[in-house]
Amino acid sequence: MKGKNVNGYTIQQLLGMGGMAEVWLAENSIGKTAAVKMLLPKFCNDENIVARFQNEARVMQQLNHPNIRQVYDYCNIDERPCIIMEYLEGSDLKALMRSGKHFTEEELRKWWNQIADALNFTHSKGIVHRDIKPSNIFVDNNGNIKLLDFGIAKIKESISMTQTGAMMGTLLYMSPEQVQDSKHIGPQSDAYSLAVTFLHLLTGKAPYDSTTSSDYAIRKGIVEVPLDMTGVPATWQNFLRPYLAKNPADRPKLRAFDPQAAPLTEATIIACANDEETQLSNRTMYTPTTSRPPKTNTHPKRSEKKGRIGCVLVVILLIIVGAGLAIFFIQENSSHSSYTPAQAPANEEPTQTESFEVQDSRKYEEPAEYYGEPSSWDEEEPYWGDESNEDYEDYEDYEDYDYYQ
Repeated sequence: MKGKNVNGYTIQQLLGMGGMAEVWLAENSIGKTAAVKMLLPKFCNDENIVARFQNEARVMQQLNHPNIRQVYDYCNIDERPCIIMEYLEGSDLKALMRSGKHFTEEELRKWWNQIADALNFTHSKGIVHRDIKPSNIFVDNNGNIKLLDFGIAKIKESISMTQTGAMMGTLLYMSPEQVQDSKHIGPQSDAYSLAVTFLHLLTGKAPYDSTTSSDYAIRKGIVEVPLDMTGVPATWQNFLRPYLAKNPADRPKLRAFDPQAAPLTEATIIACANDEETQLSNRTMYTPTTSRPPKTNTHPKRSEKKGRIGCVLVVILLIIVGAGLAIFFIQENSSHSSYTPAQAPANEEPTQTESFEVQDSRKYEEPAEYYGEPSSWDEEEPYWGDESNEDYEDYEDYEDYDYYQ
C-alpha cells in the first residue's frame, strides 16, 4: 500500500491497525498530512459494515468544528473503502490514563467545556454520537480536544441501520435508555455518557468492573443504581449529578463547567421562579416606600421646634396653676366657718386640673427595620449488533490505537 496515491495524497507509512480498519499516514504535493483509514479486506464485502463506514464519513463531513476531527474525503483504493481525514498528533484519554497520567483541575474544566461545545454543535445538526468514552476523546499536542469516531452515530430520523434488540455503543458508558433501546435515544444520552466518562477521569476508575460483573449485572446497574461518586470533589459532584439522572427528561442541556452552579433542569428553573416570587412578596411587605434615617438628633430644626413647644407648654402650665391657686384663696376667704365642697352637676364630668397629658400631634413614627434576608482502566469495546453474531463480536473500536506519539 505504501507509495499509492489516494485522491492526491501519497501513502507513506502504517500508523496503526484496529479490529476493523488500519490507518496510514499520507501527504499531498504541498506537504499537508492526512490520516487515511482503510477498511480491512475481510470486511469489504459486508454490506452492513461498509454502510457504517460510509456513515462515519457522511456524518463527520457535516461537522466543521474545532473540537471534532475533520474529514476531507471518502473514496476507494484497491476496492477498499477509505476515509481521508485530519491527521492528529497526541493521544486519546484512554491511553493517557493507562500511562498513569493524572489530570489537573484546569485540564478537566477545559476539556469538559470543549467537548460540551462540540456535542451541542453536533446535536444542533440532528446527530447523536452514541459512543462517548475516553478512547474517543483525543488530546492533541496543544492540549485541545478532538472528538473521534462517529461510526455508530445516529442521524435524527434515520435509524434503519440499527437492528431491533441490538446495542450500539460501549456498555460501561451507556445511558440507561441506550441499554434498553439504542434506536430511540437523543442528545441526553451523550450527556449521560460524557458525565460517566468524567467520573472515570476524576476517580481513575471505570464506572463498572467488567472483569467481576456480568453484562447483565452492569446493564441492571446502569438502569437502576445511581453511580458511586465517592472520591469526586464536591464541585464536580454537584455539577455532574444532574447529567447522571436515570430519566433522560431530567437531564439538562450540556453547558460549560461552573463550580458555583449546578446545571439547570426544568424543575430547578420552576423552583427558582417560585423563590423569586416569594422574595418579591416579602419585599412588598417589609420594604418602606421611602428611605428614612433612624431617629436621631441629627435634625436641628426638628429639635428646635420641639424645644419651642416644650417652653410654651411650661408657660401654659404655670398660668393654669397660678389661676387655680388664686381661685382657691378667694373661695377660702369668702367661705363660712364650715366648708362644704361644691358638688359637680350630675350631667357634667369633673374638671381635672391636677394632671393632664399633652400629646404631640406631629408624632414621628420610627420606620420598621428591614431584615434582608488511580486501579482499573479497562473498558468494554462497542457493541455493533447482536452478541450472537461472530462478526459483530470481533468488531472492535477501530479508533483505539496506540500509535500516537
